[in-house]
Amino acid sequence: MSVSETEEALKSFIKELFPRIEEVKKYGGTLYNAEGKEHFCGVFSYKAHVSIEFSNGYQLKDPNNLLQGTGKFRRHLKFKNDNEIPFGELKKILKDAYELSKS
Repeated sequence: MSVSETEEALKSFIKELFPRIEEVKKYGGTLYNAEGKEHFCGVFSYKAHVSIEFSNGYQLKDPNNLLQGTGKFRRHLKFKNDNEIPFGELKKILKDAYELSKS
């Protein structure tokens, strides 16, 4: 599967989980806002992978240590194709990020 197809798979999954969220094209990707609040995640496409990024990822529950990044706040996941996407775990991380952004 191509990078663009992987990007669309991620975006579709997010929209299925949160049908009323706002999509904003910004910073070369797509940000997702929770009920008028600041974005809780963003999907960015690069040449060799797609990244889903969480601005406050350091606060997210990640029992399987899937989130990458060592910065002060941001965490991300990278996928080369949709077969790599752990949809069950990603669903939990996305819901956690969504709830954190509303508080």
